[in-house]
Amino acid sequence: KFLHNIVSQAERLQDLSERLLGLAIIEQQQAPAALEATSLDAMVAELVAAAQPRFTAGGIAVSVVATTPAIVRAERFMLRQALENLLDNAIRWTPRDGRIDIEITRRDRAHCLSLTNSGPHIPDFALPRLTERFYALPDPVSGRKGTGLGLNFVKEVAVLHGGRFAIDNIEGGVRARLWLPADSHTIPTQ
Repeated sequence: KFLHNIVSQAERLQDLSERLLGLAIIEQQQAPAALEATSLDAMVAELVAAAQPRFTAGGIAVSVVATTPAIVRAERFMLRQALENLLDNAIRWTPRDGRIDIEITRRDRAHCLSLTNSGPHIPDFALPRLTERFYALPDPVSGRKGTGLGLNFVKEVAVLHGGRFAIDNIEGGVRARLWLPADSHTIPTQ
């Protein structure tokens, strides 16, 4: 039991170190280092396929709908990390036999990735703070808090790429939305 706790805490420290390093790198950049045409819908499909064992273990139904091919100019590694963080949060906060819906749409000059889960609503006092560094709510199952870096990372990646990120409560769950420019334009702030 003690060995399991030591291994678990060592893995947690490693994860925290990696997340802090990634966040520090992003904060130092004025613009993404290497933009390349990236298929947002293909990247989401890969991540969903990789997470399939977690969906199955939690009895979580997942759907992905892309209304149009979504090509964005992005630093691929950073974008992948941000999407992994979003998906990881959704899985952790979705109750057993719950549902995650991912939709990718285009409106005007932006692609919007909308990820909705059937988890509990976020308390009103926490909503404006969710993207703050080190702010975390207790995990609904274990009661432990996360690192408080995942959603902050997502927000920083969005801003660095000329996009934006928002998370809100909706009927029946929580919705996270990530807007990224469909071309070299930036996203309006509203």
